[in-house]
Amino acid sequence: MPSVYVLILNYLTYSETIRYVAELKRQQGISLSILVVDNCSPNNAYAALQEAFNSDPAVDLIRTHRNGGYAFGNNAGLRRLSGKPFDYLLISNNDIRLDDEQLILRLVEAYRELPSAGFAAPRMMVGGVEDRKHEAWKLPRFRDDLLASLRTLYTLADLAGMTNRYRFPDRDHGARQVDCLNGSFFLGSREVFRLMGPMDENTFLYGEESIMGQKIKALGLKNYLVRSLRFHHDLGGTTRKIKSVARLQRYWLESAVYYQKTYNGMGPAGAAMLRFLYWCWTAETRLWHLFIGQKNKTRRQHLTPGLSAYTKEKKV
Repeated sequence: MPSVYVLILNYLTYSETIRYVAELKRQQGISLSILVVDNCSPNNAYAALQEAFNSDPAVDLIRTHRNGGYAFGNNAGLRRLSGKPFDYLLISNNDIRLDDEQLILRLVEAYRELPSAGFAAPRMMVGGVEDRKHEAWKLPRFRDDLLASLRTLYTLADLAGMTNRYRFPDRDHGARQVDCLNGSFFLGSREVFRLMGPMDENTFLYGEESIMGQKIKALGLKNYLVRSLRFHHDLGGTTRKIKSVARLQRYWLESAVYYQKTYNGMGPAGAAMLRFLYWCWTAETRLWHLFIGQKNKTRRQHLTPGLSAYTKEKKV
């Protein structure tokens, strides 16, 4: 029976973590241990998690001294696990749902058969549909981040097949080699995590998966999307609750600039271009929300007469 540690990063949404831990405990065929890292939540999350897990021998709980982002929080967990005996480590968000009680076992079994495996993950389902955009992608070139800077640019590039996203056929249920996997749910052996070393903490949010893809490639290993398996993700569940859209985009910009400078050798002109496109994105987003707001207003006005008549009829 393989021993698997699940490392869950918590920020604010402790009720989701408590729910998810209960769901993980229904997984069969593995020896399961869980480490929850509270990333210095400013609410009462840590106290609530202590109350929920203090008497649970299968769950370890720690808290970081500050919220340093995804890589920072996971590195705290990796340090905690140093020296502990286990075969595989699964890094997971807390906004995950599993509809297969043997999913982790099946993922481990698939992983064991993969040549030169670095990390592996199932297909990612969002709202019942496979999220092809976010589940896996090729290592981003400068052009890819330019195209991703604006909604309009990305939409046109996607229609032309020019993005760095994979296009696997719907009926493809094999294990496919990919450069980068979504950081919300992925598994690797203890040895792979040791070889990779700590995550790069110079990004707060976004870009971490691309950096891990670079490290896995440098080790001569391969990442895989196991398309015969799936998990469900409430994509951005935490970020939607705590960050404005503009701040999230700012995090993306800073991560893209850092990644392209550090791993692709981008110069100052490229950084300036990405920052310029951020301000273009700001204008584009305002126009988009204005259009959507006006569209919704028109729709409400169109529906109001019928709704008013219905209400009067009910009162009579």
